[in-house]
Amino acid sequence: MMKFAITAMVFTVLQWSYGQSDPFLSLPRQSPAASVTQRIGLTDITINYSSPRINDRKVWGAIVPYNNGKPFPWRAGANENTTITFTDDVSVEGNKLAAGTYGIHMIPTEGDWTVMFSKTNSAWGSFGYKEAEDALRITVSPEETKTFYEWLTYEFADKGQDFAVASLLWANKRIPFKVEVDVHTAVMKKVEAQLKDLRQVQWQPWYYAANYCLTNNVALEQGLDWINTSIGKKENFTNLKTKAGFLAKMGKNEESAQLMKTAINHPSADSQTLYVYGRSLLSENQIGKAMEVYRLSAKRYPNVWLAEHGLARAYSAEGNYKKALALEKKALAKAPEIRHEVIKKYIGHLEKGQDFNKY
Repeated sequence: MMKFAITAMVFTVLQWSYGQSDPFLSLPRQSPAASVTQRIGLTDITINYSSPRINDRKVWGAIVPYNNGKPFPWRAGANENTTITFTDDVSVEGNKLAAGTYGIHMIPTEGDWTVMFSKTNSAWGSFGYKEAEDALRITVSPEETKTFYEWLTYEFADKGQDFAVASLLWANKRIPFKVEVDVHTAVMKKVEAQLKDLRQVQWQPWYYAANYCLTNNVALEQGLDWINTSIGKKENFTNLKTKAGFLAKMGKNEESAQLMKTAINHPSADSQTLYVYGRSLLSENQIGKAMEVYRLSAKRYPNVWLAEHGLARAYSAEGNYKKALALEKKALAKAPEIRHEVIKKYIGHLEKGQDFNKY
């Protein structure tokens, strides 16, 4: 019995000395826990790891030996498995990898490195690593860094709309691997799931889903179906205009133009809505269409300063500064005081024969 007690005590001390958690207390570790997350579209990539310090030691070829993965590979951190989690399917260095959490292991060499993504993600380090449990193996090329990293760190430095480059940094090396996401496929999958809950009773979610398709020019038929559902929930200028956009992209220009007439004449098209729409037309140099919208607004809302201000913008873009000046002075008389200063600046430009849309 005494021998058993002594053996158990020694084993416990050894556990603590190697940095494992005290089963009774939460105490600081020499290699503290850390994590980093990067979102690509709606996909989150999270790396959880423990961060060892160099502390005047040699890292490459010493603390981290160069080997062939025998007797076991490097845990790419300290303590428990370094893990990486993908909330959606991704591609890593061009290789498909399903959504999930994986243990990261590496085989360092003086040349290229092997990075393994193991289906086992809850092990202690790499001691129980088995190649048969790999979900993916890739080969990467380490890079020398100008910055010296005392603490092992992971980061996402290089990124775009559909990718991010994850990097392990320690001492003077960077070990990068590129993660890519089919953003539109991931978004559409999540949107379809979200539209099955209580949000489906409102017009807005269907509109936002459709507008995503229109803006990104993807799944136009699906987007048209969604905007029709939105209109069915509550017809308004916003979803009518969006449907007109789908029709135009599908080459149905006459139907699109007719629907836009319905939209701008809809009761929901207030002076603010018409003003913003007119500005978008001016930005596309569609001065004639903008003039039509602003004339309608001025007729419908004769006592609203924004209607005359919008019409002044259209005349200014057309080069009729005299007419624009007269309208902008009328707008000044009706506008709230907080808008007076900027309107006076516009009047100043018109008096100089300048298009105030450019200022």
